[in-house]
Amino acid sequence: MKAWIIKELATADLGDNRLQKRMELILERLTESPMESIKSAFKGWAEVIGAYRFLNNKKTDVEGILKPHQDATLERVKEFKRVLFVQDTTELDYTPKKSMEGTGPLSFLNRQGFLAHNQLVITPERLPLGLWGTQIYARDEAEHGKSEKRKQKPIEEKESFRWLQGYQDACEL
Repeated sequence: MKAWIIKELATADLGDNRLQKRMELILERLTESPMESIKSAFKGWAEVIGAYRFLNNKKTDVEGILKPHQDATLERVKEFKRVLFVQDTTELDYTPKKSMEGTGPLSFLNRQGFLAHNQLVITPERLPLGLWGTQIYARDEAEHGKSEKRKQKPIEEKESFRWLQGYQDACEL
């Protein structure tokens, strides 16, 4: 196992040492082949099944997986006088995967997928220090095209609230 992976995940606490080892292996394989799918990046069917089992395990969640990376990111941030907290929302288009559950409309009703609102910490020189947070969600199809109705909602119920949450996260960082 590469030393940087062990250091990056040093504060992980998934409640099971086997999950810790699996997370380390997943990170190693995906950084070796970042453009590949899980099936292509892993060495053999047993590793592929292990990765899927890890991702579907009730003991693993986004917060638990991201927490050690946030801890490592915070340590890197301390080395700089100033950092930038960049956030953006991107579409994950799964329109071709007709049978995928949980998707919602993207910019058009016939395009289906998820939205990912990510928070990246970088230096002013554009050196990435880490992913601080991510929210992945699907829009409700029943709400598509009802912009007038959205204007009546409190800000906490709007998609745009993620930007305010991001600002609060940046202040805490």
